[in-house]
Amino acid sequence: MDTPNKNSLSEKSPTASGLNLARSWRPQTFEHIVGQHIPVKMLKNSLYLNKIFPVYLFAGQRGCGKTTTARVFAAAINCEQLEQFRTNPTTQLLPCQQCSSCKAMAKSAHPDFIEIDAASHTGVDNVRSIIDSSSYMPMQGRKKVYLIDEAHMLSKAAFNALLKVLEEPPETVLFILATTETHKIPETVLSRCFQALFGPINTTLLKQHLQEVCNAEAIEIEPDALELIIGQTDGSARDALNLLERVRFSHTLVSYEAVVDVLGHIAHKDLYALFGHIIAQDGTALLAHLDEINFSQRNATLLFDMLVELCRSLLHVKYGVKSALPSNDDHAQTVKHLAGQCSLNRLHAIMQLMWSQEELFLKTPKKHAFLELMLLQLCEQVSSLDLEQLINACNTGGGSPTLSLPKVTPPAERIANPIATPQPQAAPLEHANPHAQAWAGFLTALEQANADPMLLSIFRQASVLRLDQEQQKVHLELAHVGTLFTDKITDTKKLWLPVLEKTLGNFSDFILQAGGTKTKTPAQRTSTPLPPLPAKQVSKSFSRVNTQTKRAPSAPKENHEEPIDVRDEQKWPLTHLIMRFFPGKIRKVKVVR
Repeated sequence: MDTPNKNSLSEKSPTASGLNLARSWRPQTFEHIVGQHIPVKMLKNSLYLNKIFPVYLFAGQRGCGKTTTARVFAAAINCEQLEQFRTNPTTQLLPCQQCSSCKAMAKSAHPDFIEIDAASHTGVDNVRSIIDSSSYMPMQGRKKVYLIDEAHMLSKAAFNALLKVLEEPPETVLFILATTETHKIPETVLSRCFQALFGPINTTLLKQHLQEVCNAEAIEIEPDALELIIGQTDGSARDALNLLERVRFSHTLVSYEAVVDVLGHIAHKDLYALFGHIIAQDGTALLAHLDEINFSQRNATLLFDMLVELCRSLLHVKYGVKSALPSNDDHAQTVKHLAGQCSLNRLHAIMQLMWSQEELFLKTPKKHAFLELMLLQLCEQVSSLDLEQLINACNTGGGSPTLSLPKVTPPAERIANPIATPQPQAAPLEHANPHAQAWAGFLTALEQANADPMLLSIFRQASVLRLDQEQQKVHLELAHVGTLFTDKITDTKKLWLPVLEKTLGNFSDFILQAGGTKTKTPAQRTSTPLPPLPAKQVSKSFSRVNTQTKRAPSAPKENHEEPIDVRDEQKWPLTHLIMRFFPGKIRKVKVVR
C-alpha cells in the first residue's frame, strides 16, 4: 500500500469543512488511497506509460474506494503536471492538487468530468444523451471522463445502446464504470473493459487509517473499540468512519461498551458465557443469561453471526490454527478454555444446526424468539453421528436394536442423554491387576456423584494399564474406541476430573487407547461388576418396529402387543432420543429365546 502523507492528511477537519468524516477524509491523490495497492499501481503505470484504455471497470464491495479512485484517476488524466510525472514519477505527486484542473476537480466543478448515477438514469434516453455529448471536445482538460456509478443498474436496452460507443469511443473520451455487482454486467460490456478489482481493505491497514483519523480529529478511542468497529465493517473504510462518527456523537469516549451499545451488540464476555451454557447443555442458565443481558434490546442477527464466528474460531483452535485466537490475551484464554470443553463432533453439530436454520431465521419477523428457541435446541442437541455409533455398539448381534432402559435422572442433573449398554460381568477385585482397587474406588465415587450412566458404563468396561506419575495421566484401555466414547469422556471432563483427583491422587487426564483383539482373562480386568438392574428393566426391552424390513432368520420370535404411551419424556428418555431420529411406533414385545 502507498502510505498517506500525514502532514497533508492532518490539515483536514470536518469541523472546518462542515463535512462528515467519510467525505472530509476522502483521498485526493493516489498516495492517500488506503488498502488498494494493486489497482492503484495498475492505474499509475498506465499513466506513466501513456497507455490509456477507453473503458475501465472498477468492481468491488461497498466503501472500498472505487468511486474515489475513479475521481483521482480522472483528475490525474487532466492534471497539468502529467508530463512531469512521466519524466520523473518518484518526485512528482499526481494529481498535483495545485493546477487549475486539479482545483476544479477538488471543488467538483470540472467541466470535463461527468459523474452519472446509473440507479436513477437507467433508460435508453439517458444513454443517448451521453453518446451525443461525448462527441464534443473537452473544454479544459485532455479528455472528457464519464464516471457511471452503480453501472449494473442500467437496463438491458441501455447497455445495448452503450455498446458501440464503449467499443470505439472518440479519442478524447474515457469511460469508467463502477459497480458492486460484476455478475450483472453483460459479458459483451465486460469484454470491452479494462477491469480493476477492489477487495476489502486489510484489517491492519484499516486500523492504521482509523487511528490516524482519530489522532487528527482528537477523538478518544479505546483499542478494543477500534477492533470491534473494524470487525463490524467488513473492510469498508466508509462504513468504519460512519460507525466511528455515530459512536462519537453519542458518547464522550469511543469505548468498547459504547460501540456495543450503538450496534445493539453483546459483549465478548456475554457471548462466551452463552456458548458455555450451550456446551454444558444448561438451558436454564442460558435463559437466565439472556434475560440478564436484556436480549430483547439486542440485535438478533448480529448475535447469530457472532455465534457462527465463535464456533468457527473454536473449530480452528481445535485444528491447531493459532491465528484464530483473539489478539486480546484474556479473550484468547477464554476461547482456549471453551475449545477444551467440547469436541470437534459437537462443534460440527452446532454449525450444521445453525446453517440449517439460517434461511428461516432471516425470513422470520420474530427473530429474537426464533433465536432463543434455536439456542435452547442447541442445548438439547444430540449428534446423529453419536446416535449411529451408539446403536452400532449396542446392536452387535444383528437384527433390530434392543436397548434396556437406564436409570432415569431428572433433567436438571443430566448433562447428556443417559444411555447405557448391557455390559459383561467383571471379575472380582481380588483377581484384578494392582490398579484395580484404586480404579474401583474411582468408579464408586463417580457413581455416588450421580454421574451420567453412559459415562459410568464406558469406564466400567475400561482397563487401567498404568499410572504415569511423571505426566500425571492414567493410561486407559477402552473396550470400544470411537468418536462416541472418546467424545463422551472429553465432554464430561469437568464431572469426572474432581473425582479422579480425589480418589487416585494427583492425576489430571486420561490417555486412551483401543483394546486388544484377544479376550482378556478375568485377572486382567480392572472393571467392577455392574449392579443388578431393577426387576422391571430385566423383564422388559423395547424395540422400534419397522414393517418394511424383514427380520433375519436368526432373530428371536416376538409377540407384538398394543402400542405403549411414551409421551412422558422423563420416564422414557431413551425412547424419545431414538424417535427424534427414527420416527415410528413403539410397542412392547416379549422375546422368546
